[in-house]
Amino acid sequence: SVNGNNKIMKLHVNGENTTNTKYNLPDTVYYNNQRENFNNDILRNAVNGSYEIQLDSSSSIKIYADGGINHKTTNSNFYSEALNADSAFVNKSQRNINTTGDQRSVNSSILWKKKLKKKGRTLSFNFNEQYSSNSSKGYLKAINDFYFNGAVATTDIIDQYKVSESENMSLDTKLTYSEPISKVSSLVFNYGVVVNNSNSTRNSYNKAGDGKYADLDSIYSNEYKFNVFTHRTGMSYSFYAKKVKFNVGSNIGLTDF
Repeated sequence: SVNGNNKIMKLHVNGENTTNTKYNLPDTVYYNNQRENFNNDILRNAVNGSYEIQLDSSSSIKIYADGGINHKTTNSNFYSEALNADSAFVNKSQRNINTTGDQRSVNSSILWKKKLKKKGRTLSFNFNEQYSSNSSKGYLKAINDFYFNGAVATTDIIDQYKVSESENMSLDTKLTYSEPISKVSSLVFNYGVVVNNSNSTRNSYNKAGDGKYADLDSIYSNEYKFNVFTHRTGMSYSFYAKKVKFNVGSNIGLTDF
């Protein structure tokens, strides 16, 4: 049998948030006011499908896969102010963040099952794969004013171009064999390999004198790779009678980073 689906969604969201806070301290009070307005667009395309076939009277294969692409555009404006007990400015901030990004994912699984000649003796193989990637780019612009005696003492300006990319991949395999010991009990053996790999790069570039974003800011930039490889194996014993069900087992693994 074959099944498949496709879904497409477009979402547009506008909103505004306002927060006003008063802090009461033993010797004074101060206020913090924040406002945010945002404009977000999301276009989502998702597909999935499955295929199942009976190869013969004793074996079958089932395949499932799904994937999707999300394209998202965000634009947010923030304003915040801190006031002292006399409602005079302590600091004030205006910030704009706009980002365009894509999220991609692909997941799949394969299950093969085989009934052997002896009743209760089976062999199966299961494979699972998961992959996702994220990429985005955008700008952060902010002006922060700090006050002393009612006047601006210092101003901090941020003008950055930000680029982010990440990938995650997982592979999980498992081979399982069951051996009947009697009509009501059996042993199950399994062995599998698991791979988990991920990497991420986040770079922030400050605006240079020529107007180009070419000055890498090492404080707000980072990069990493993380790879894990695992062997695992296990055994379990099962007992099933009319009024008694019993199962015990154990698994061990060896992981390499």
